[in-house]
Amino acid sequence: MAFNIFKKSASSADAPTRRKEKDTAKETPKVAVVGVKKEKRKISSSVLSLPHITEKAGLLQGQNQYVFKVVPRATKYGVKDSVEAHYGVRVLKVRMIRVPSKSIRVGRTMGKRPGYKKAVVTLKEGDKIELGA
Repeated sequence: MAFNIFKKSASSADAPTRRKEKDTAKETPKVAVVGVKKEKRKISSSVLSLPHITEKAGLLQGQNQYVFKVVPRATKYGVKDSVEAHYGVRVLKVRMIRVPSKSIRVGRTMGKRPGYKKAVVTLKEGDKIELGA
């Protein structure tokens, strides 16, 4: 009789062990929504920092490509929307480059030059951006 504490009592064996089943009749049928436009992406002008004007960037302008410094959290879609909104041009392609920070030395003092992120934007033929030279 000492081991009876480990056995299930009659009251616990009668208790329902199954979970409550869902009522499938009450659920509404799922309907496919057709023709609804996706929400527009947020256009943020704070994505672009400034145009990146270098010798190589100047050569790329002849191929209808422009280089911009962007914030580190920027995405291709954000850069595309921002350039189209700010300059009123059509963007075909965006390439992103993360330039790492570099160590520099001035005399005995060691330091770091900060890294940054830049975007190379290809425009539609005929579109042009006037950057300050």
